[in-house]
Amino acid sequence: MVTVKRIPLWQINSLCKIAKLLVDCGNDMKAKYGLIHWKNSFLKTFLITIYTVIRNRGTLFAVLESESLIATYQLYQRGLSMHFCKLAVSPQHSGGGIGSFCINQMEITAQRQGCKNLSCEVYKKSNHALNFYLNRGFKIVGNVRTLKFDEFKLEKQLNLPHETINA
Repeated sequence: MVTVKRIPLWQINSLCKIAKLLVDCGNDMKAKYGLIHWKNSFLKTFLITIYTVIRNRGTLFAVLESESLIATYQLYQRGLSMHFCKLAVSPQHSGGGIGSFCINQMEITAQRQGCKNLSCEVYKKSNHALNFYLNRGFKIVGNVRTLKFDEFKLEKQLNLPHETINA
């Protein structure tokens, strides 16, 4: 059974597991696709994970199967948009529907918070990630330049629950 658990920043053991998962994903993307945008040391990844949650006042999530970490993502709200970053599925679970499960969980959270869309950025050279999101209803709405990379900004419009629609 797959479950999602919110990870507070004081749970150092969980943060270490998430950082290791992100490092493993970075190594996997480099090996499979020649991409280096997530290829960082464990320490840098650990610090980036904490920094992005604090800076964005966001929430870190662990996706577990039988208490084993299989995926992670971060969520934070920007007005009526729910933004996510660091969506990563362990290389051993890649292609098994876990990424889609995570997107569905994010949509549910966003809708409960009254958000109208879900957004993220994707490294422009990451064709597999871009196709993953486009196939799940995301649209390219702009470009973003980070310190090192060019990214697409993506958004998916959400259907608001019936009780939040004004009649």
